[in-house]
Amino acid sequence: FRGRQGGRRLGGGGGAARARWAQGPGLFPQGDEDYGRVRGEFEPIETCSLADLEAAEAIITGSPTRFGVMTHGMKALWDATGELWQKKALYGKVGSAFCSTSTAHGGQEMTIWSLLLPMMHHGMLICPPGYGDPSYFKAASPYGATQWSGPDSDRDMGRNEEQAAIFLGRRVAEVARQLSLAPVAH
Repeated sequence: FRGRQGGRRLGGGGGAARARWAQGPGLFPQGDEDYGRVRGEFEPIETCSLADLEAAEAIITGSPTRFGVMTHGMKALWDATGELWQKKALYGKVGSAFCSTSTAHGGQEMTIWSLLLPMMHHGMLICPPGYGDPSYFKAASPYGATQWSGPDSDRDMGRNEEQAAIFLGRRVAEVARQLSLAPVAH
């Protein structure tokens, strides 16, 4: 999402959570014209590692849409998680997704589904926003937050898109907090 602030506090009151922004490896292939246009926005963001995924209490992945699915860089990150899958390192963690597209109906829901599938394979607990916030009736999808970035990727988030993204972050943080407090039956 354009205009994001890395490390923004999510949640409210006593249940605030710290968000950490990281990007997948090789977000844009060499020679990709989009890379030259937005490179400055991504250069200061650390690359996500498998250790980052393992350490996270909850994971929200995002990707621009490439022909209706996540980018190759995000797919490469998930493809490298076989070791984490073998030791069930992500099993039971809360997960959700967001995406952006250059056209209003350019595969947003399919991209979100492509981001959620590896989480399901890992046994993560998927936390969709549903229609829990009024912004989801005007922007986004009940499966995850979305943004229409425009054909030149220069459109900033609208008010409803931003509210939908904030709601998603708060919802994931709250569900992860509630799960961490829940007693485990033996």
